[in-house]
Amino acid sequence: MHPPQWVCEAIERLSPWARLGWHGERRQFAIIDLYPQRLASQTYRERWGDNGPVFGTDYDRLARVPIWIDEVSPGEVFSGRVIRRVARYKTSLRDRARRAWSKRQAGRRHHLRESAGEQGQYLRWRANKSPHSGTTIADKHITKSEKAIAAGDYELKTGSEKMPPLNPMGFT
Repeated sequence: MHPPQWVCEAIERLSPWARLGWHGERRQFAIIDLYPQRLASQTYRERWGDNGPVFGTDYDRLARVPIWIDEVSPGEVFSGRVIRRVARYKTSLRDRARRAWSKRQAGRRHHLRESAGEQGQYLRWRANKSPHSGTTIADKHITKSEKAIAAGDYELKTGSEKMPPLNPMGFT
């Protein structure tokens, strides 16, 4: 099975030493990196060997060794999603770890802001809430004069005069 030419060209534009290989037994494509001969012995990754053909432009087989990086499904290759995976593998592990750390930190900052906002709203509500609540009395124990006061009839003790309405500004 051959990958589309545009995918191979896009991968080589992204990284001149990245290629696609076809592993016939597993019926999967593989991302392959062409390591220099002297560095190939220092890697912990598996050599491609004779697992199948390597697609892309030719390379010097004496100077470069194909190293197996990752398996890719045929669907990912034919849709072009493999290009993003190659770009991910070409960034250094330190950069990927730093980027993941910064994403986690951003999530933590967002969570902190959210919880701080909720706590601030709660504390504001508690500060504005009066600690002095009136004594609750059952309606059957309230006298007629207390009911009148609660209804807004402010009669003085003499009963003949009404109390003037309160001016909120304090002016007479």
